[in-house]
Amino acid sequence: MKKPKQMSASVPEELAALANLYKERNKVYGDNYLHAGAALMALFPNGYTLETPTDFGRMALFIHMFTKLTRIAQELPRGNVHFDSCKDIAVYSMMLQEIGHEQKQTSSV
Repeated sequence: MKKPKQMSASVPEELAALANLYKERNKVYGDNYLHAGAALMALFPNGYTLETPTDFGRMALFIHMFTKLTRIAQELPRGNVHFDSCKDIAVYSMMLQEIGHEQKQTSSV
């Protein structure tokens, strides 16, 4: 049996580093995670049922894009554009399109 890899820092040190990471990211992204649920409900006022692996895959990509949009929204009022998020959205969008094409091809067979 393989031994577990040793942590380079103690648990309290890791937790302190995570707290610092949270503070650093919160300065950039704010508390947008607290508003995500209400925003998603506004986008899907009648709910949205996930039943198949494809449904879950599409929603996962949608959530990725949504999260990136919230990051962009945090930066726009400051006159900034979160370029990495823009690129990520483009990639996730193409992945979503790919799933849509695959689903269309299988449903027309």
